[in-house]
Amino acid sequence: HIRFRPAAGNEYVDLVLPHGVSFEPVQVYAVEPCPFDETAAKWLEEEPIVLLHSAAMARQFMAECDRLGVDRSRIRLAAMGPRIAEPAQAKDAGGWRAIHISQEPSDEALLALVRELCL
Repeated sequence: HIRFRPAAGNEYVDLVLPHGVSFEPVQVYAVEPCPFDETAAKWLEEEPIVLLHSAAMARQFMAECDRLGVDRSRIRLAAMGPRIAEPAQAKDAGGWRAIHISQEPSDEALLALVRELCL
């Protein structure tokens, strides 16, 4: 039997593991969401591309857009992978100008995607 004990945050993705493998994360940090201020709300009016690195970040970003009454149709999202984009693609979460997903889950791939979107 193989037992993994990875360092993880207070939120992590549950994995489907093969027989004989267990996953017991050790929490070493916590994600603490912060509310946007009025400066962020003004920036979101400029038709930005928002980079998403986690599903938790996507959910927090959506909640802040709702709280501030931000027009989602002005915002393009660039997610580091399909699971990260899922909250923004949910039925009740629509209205984005576009949602783009990088070809692989890395900063390099995400930044390459954003570079292509800006050309």
